[in-house]
Amino acid sequence: MLKVTLCLALLLAGASQRCLPTHALPPVVEIFPNPTHHSLFVKVDLLKSQNGSISLETREGQKLFTKPLPKEENPVSLHLDISIFPPGIYILKVSSDAGEITKRFLKL
Repeated sequence: MLKVTLCLALLLAGASQRCLPTHALPPVVEIFPNPTHHSLFVKVDLLKSQNGSISLETREGQKLFTKPLPKEENPVSLHLDISIFPPGIYILKVSSDAGEITKRFLKL
């Protein structure tokens, strides 16, 4: 059902008639609040067959941490304590077998 709905949405949006296989769908990522002071909540929706990881970087590209996402849990909900980091713009990257999603947030 997901594949049919996705294909229909792509066709209505003007895409070619070739649809993406469901294993090629990138992760869906939500972060909140943004901006934030102490905590960042992250919700990641991966297909169960996908391997995934989450990483946090500074705007300059310095990697602060990387951790794998559990395959058993879907969606994955994470609470990140960012209180130790100085104020600034940070980049959260969620990678899966199907691609990478980047989200920026402001730490006050």
